[in-house]
Amino acid sequence: MQDQEVDRTTSGVKQAQAMHLARILVQTDALLGALKQYGKLGRYASDFPEKPYFLFSQCARLLYDFEIARQDYGLTTKLENDHLAHLLDRLSFSRLRYFDDARQVVAPTSGQQFKNESEWYKFWFEVIETTGHLAGTDLAELQRSLLECVGAHGVLVSKLDKSARKAVAKLFRTTAAGRLLVHSEWVLEDISCAITSWLAKLGARESVLAQVQSLVCALKQIRRHILWHTTATGPYIPSPRRCWGMPGGLAKYRLRGKQGRLTTALQDEGGSIRCTFEWSSDNQSQTFSWPRDVKVLQGNYEQALFETWSYDAGTLVGPLADAQVSPARWNIGTVEAGYLEFVSQRAKMLIEALARHAPCEPLVNAIERLLKEGEDGRSLGNIRWTYVKEVDAMVQKLESTWRKPLPNRTEPTPC
Repeated sequence: MQDQEVDRTTSGVKQAQAMHLARILVQTDALLGALKQYGKLGRYASDFPEKPYFLFSQCARLLYDFEIARQDYGLTTKLENDHLAHLLDRLSFSRLRYFDDARQVVAPTSGQQFKNESEWYKFWFEVIETTGHLAGTDLAELQRSLLECVGAHGVLVSKLDKSARKAVAKLFRTTAAGRLLVHSEWVLEDISCAITSWLAKLGARESVLAQVQSLVCALKQIRRHILWHTTATGPYIPSPRRCWGMPGGLAKYRLRGKQGRLTTALQDEGGSIRCTFEWSSDNQSQTFSWPRDVKVLQGNYEQALFETWSYDAGTLVGPLADAQVSPARWNIGTVEAGYLEFVSQRAKMLIEALARHAPCEPLVNAIERLLKEGEDGRSLGNIRWTYVKEVDAMVQKLESTWRKPLPNRTEPTPC
């Protein structure tokens, strides 16, 4: 009986550790999505130029929480990412313990934001500087621009001068700011990889729910990368009323009403979408391209895509749509295929862990088929439009499993 009690205690501790790391992973994934949205779209809007202040503060808190868990759970020797381990060893987290204790104290004028927000914000710039990827002068200017807007309690001044806000907005649209965002994503990616790798090695039944949640994050990363980094191509009839607008000049009259195919590519820099329309005229293929400002889409690129081509089938939305025309698809370049393969390999590690538990077999088989289809599509250079819907359906299935209570060890239930 005493040995059983010890086993239960040990099992409970491991379960708590796994769940804690899974929660950090979920927060990391959500922040990765927010950074991506801001880098691709948000920084070109004008409604909230101070957003990086909060994004980078959250990045610092996540890294701090991960480091504390790493030390508490003895993960310091288990990080397979030498780069991340080297980065963590070079950073000084000791002063953040004071600010971590004070984080629940709100500023008098805020009602929401924490005191010492600026300390977390500044620490993140130390993190990026320690990685050695960006010049110190670029980082200093970006850091200072927002700190000048911060009040005595580390929260943003409620009413900023218009010229100051314009200066911040302009600075965070630069290439240097774009690189800062990308390198911030890299650090979070490293955290995600480290947690996933650790969870995948756990064999106890109690770690299944944490592994499932980690798998959800991997699938969301695959979905996000398809939407934001591949090019969408589908049947199209140019019209000024559609999301993508039309080119100016004579081309506007030449293309209007023609049937062809449109390709949209979200640019890494410049805040624009490259629209390329291809059609046939006199048995010859012709193309015309024009830029579309992301501000026109009001920050919702995904919505614009699915308002053009249906989420369920990839067919052109509208009364003139021809069901006989080939549906939309996602075109995959070499770089994009490499990243999707990288994330898929992480998902496969988790699948192998779940496969050790017989009740999870149906779920494991379904996810394996889903990943295999993505792999086949990448080898061809394109993925079916409805693949995103299938990923969404799998995420929904896994998240419903995540909400279930932990199964009793003596009465296992299917995943």
